[in-house]
Amino acid sequence: MHNIKIQRAGSEALNESLELLPAADLGVVRNCGQLLTSRPKYAPRLVVLRGALGAGKSSVAAQIMSGNPSVRVVEVDDIKHRNHGSTEICTQADFVQSGSEAKKFLKEGRDTILVEAFVDQRHLFWSLHATGRTEDDPHVHIVWLDCTCQTALSRKKGQLSDAMIRQQHSRYQHRYNAANERCISTEGRVITDIALEISSILSR
Repeated sequence: MHNIKIQRAGSEALNESLELLPAADLGVVRNCGQLLTSRPKYAPRLVVLRGALGAGKSSVAAQIMSGNPSVRVVEVDDIKHRNHGSTEICTQADFVQSGSEAKKFLKEGRDTILVEAFVDQRHLFWSLHATGRTEDDPHVHIVWLDCTCQTALSRKKGQLSDAMIRQQHSRYQHRYNAANERCISTEGRVITDIALEISSILSR
C-alpha cells in the first residue's frame, strides 16, 4: 500500500504540472493514468551519397537540403580541404571526422547526407563506424550516382584535368559495392528529379 500511495502522489504531481501546458504542445494523451506519446519516436536517417566524379553528388545534396532545411549535409571533400588544403589528399582521420560530424546531426534528430565517392570499402567503414551505424542498419540508405566518363569530362570541363577525370573513372569498375545500395544514373536527368527520388527515402 505504501508503494501505491507514492506512485499516485507522483502521478498527481505530474498531472498538475502538465496542466500548465497546452496538450497540443505536449503531444501526449492520458490513458489509464499513464502518458503515451501521440506519435512514434522518429529515428533520423543517414543517406550515404556515393557516386562517380561528375555525377552530381554535391549538387543533388544541396538541392535536397534546399527543399528540406532540417536536413544536414556532410561532405568529406570539405573536410579534406579544411585539413589539407586540397581534396586530393586524405587520411583515415578525415573519414572518421566526417562520421563524427554526421553523428552529431543524427543525435539532434536530423536526417543527414554523407557525401563522398567511397570507392574503397575501408573509407566507407571508417565514416560509418564513427556515426555508430552500419551498412545493414535499416536507417542507413546507400546511394550510388553514376555517369559515364564522357559526361564527367563535359560537366567538369575547366575544373579538373581530363587525365584526372579518366583516372578516377577507371577505378569505378573495381569499386566497393555496398549492401542494399541503390544505383541511380544521372545521365540526361536534371538535378531536381534526382533530388526528389532520393528525398522519397527520407519521407518513408
